[in-house]
Parts: sequence; C-alpha cells; structure tokens
Amino acid sequence: MTKQNISMGTCKKATPFITGMLLLLSASAAQALTIDGDLNDWINAPTGINADWSSTLRSSIHFVEEDQNSDYLNPGYGGQNYDVEAIYAERDNSNLNLAIVTGRAPGASGWAGGDISFNFDFGSDSTSFEYGIVTQDHDGLLQGQVYAVSEWNYGIWTAPGNSSSGSSQFKSEHPVEIKSGTLLGTVDLAYSSLLYNGTSPTQMGEFSGSHYVIETSLDLAILNLGGLDDEQFRVHWAPNCNNDYLQLDLPPAYVPEPASLILLLTGMVGLFGSRRFRQA
Repeated sequence: MTKQNISMGTCKKATPFITGMLLLLSASAAQALTIDGDLNDWINAPTGINADWSSTLRSSIHFVEEDQNSDYLNPGYGGQNYDVEAIYAERDNSNLNLAIVTGRAPGASGWAGGDISFNFDFGSDSTSFEYGIVTQDHDGLLQGQVYAVSEWNYGIWTAPGNSSSGSSQFKSEHPVEIKSGTLLGTVDLAYSSLLYNGTSPTQMGEFSGSHYVIETSLDLAILNLGGLDDEQFRVHWAPNCNNDYLQLDLPPAYVPEPASLILLLTGMVGLFGSRRFRQA
C-alpha cells in the first residue's frame, strides 16, 4: 500500500511537469503560416508607433527592423519607396517561415524589389550567399522558385553613398537578384500590400507611407543542407538598386524534432519516477 501511494504521488507531481514541458515545446515550434501578406501571423495589431515592428506574437519569432523616412537610406537614397523596414523569421526542424516588409511595391518600374538570399557560411565568408528565392518573375525565373545560386546580380552601390562603377566587398556582401543557378524546387510566395486581419492598417510604425510584404514558407529539405545544418545562417533582402538592405542572422537550421524531445523528456521523468519507487 505504501509503495502504491508513493508511486501515485510521484505521478501526480510529474504530471504538471510533463504538461508544462509539452506546452513549452509546442509553443516553441513554428506556427502554420498562411501565405497572404497579412502580418497577423507575426505581430500584434499595429497602432501607429515605432513599437509596432517589435511587437511579435511569439518568442520563437526572430526579427530585425529599421524603419525610417528620411531622404537618405543607409546605404543609399530613395526615401520610403526603397526602405526595407523589417524581416521576420520563424522555423522548426523542417520549415523556415519568412516575412519581409518594404516600401518597394511589387512590379514597380525601374529598380524592382530583389530576391531573398541566404548565406550559410557568413562567419567565415560574408559574400557566400548559396541559396535564393525568386520574389517576382524576371529573366526567365519564376516567383517562388528556389535556387542553389551560382551567380548573383548586385546593386549600384560600391560603398554606402558611393555609386561608382565596379565591384567591391560591400557589393559582394549585398546581392539583390539571382542571375543563374540550379533550380531546387518551388514554394508558395506572396508579394503584396501589407495587411493586418485582411485590411490595410491606418499606419504601420511611426512613419507614414505605403508598405508591402514578401511572405513565404520554405521546406529546408529542399536545400539539402547536409553539414550546413550545424551552421548559423543569414537571411538578406534588398531592392535591386540596393538603396537599402536588411539582414537577419539565425541560429543553426537544425533543431531536434519536438517528438524526439518529448520522448527524451518522458524517459527522464519515467526514470526519475522509477528511482523514487525503488527508494521507497
């Protein structure tokens, strides 16, 4: 009878612990994403203040933001039309969800919005962007196509504020558009006006102006990363002129599957319970 009571007590104590850990694990996994340019998957409802950009819905969402409205946009010029306001990313072991907010409209004439680029070796080579996603049809490439990139196009800036011709380290660190490569697959991708709960916000952030969202979800298996799973990686985006850019550095692409973590956790709790039982 005593052993039975102790065993039941151990189970009662372990149950809240297991439940709490399961909730934590489920909360840390990437949420299902609707590819529609609506930021209600990413942030709380905007109220027209600078904090709109950082008010993410979950701690698992990584982001970088740099909203501004001056005529000078580091590292170039162009005002709101060329501004890159934010990049949001959330992933689990299989998918990388992305949203990029910019003032550059889809289909804009002249310098269009660029493609999404990925660097899986930025610690040792800040110019090695191995993969990319096409954001708009161009040069025979189609929106949503994923490439192992062999050659990039670059913007006009060889240094911040310097649009002289030629190549530079700065240019190489900020690719803007896929020029050639090997097609790996296709993803759903939206490039559209910014929405929140299906409507355009009165104002997004501190400054006025139009905003647009590039939103997609990438199955990381498409990339066949191999050993690169264990590396940090960089997400980069800029309009084709590279008047402005943003980049977000993320932890390694590989994380243990939630199911594996649950099994490990359950085993540890079971071991703890059996030890308590034997001690009794």
